[in-house]
Amino acid sequence: MASDNPTGGGGTVALDLTDEQRRFLLCTLRYCRAGREDDLRTHPDHPNAGRWRTVADAYRRVIAGIEADEIAPDDLVRRLVRELADASDREEEYERVVFEHDALAALCEQIGAG
Repeated sequence: MASDNPTGGGGTVALDLTDEQRRFLLCTLRYCRAGREDDLRTHPDHPNAGRWRTVADAYRRVIAGIEADEIAPDDLVRRLVRELADASDREEEYERVVFEHDALAALCEQIGAG
């Protein structure tokens, strides 16, 4: 089963995550996986159930990979992680926050405020 072998026997990527990053990622990915699993329990005959099962399994593989500090990512895993990163950036208004920070940091530097 893929979740028992996070590296999949193929090309692996060694992960170098801090404990804090690992905790955040595991919490977030477990939440995402639980959402798909809840959809499957609530609507097992839904036309998208097969897709939900595939996505839940991909989340399981990412979680197992983070726990093992290495993973063999496939296209689905890469897409899910990219979509999650993009959604987080949108929700947290990342571009606006970075712009505001840079503007304030530039002003501080220019007026000698640190």
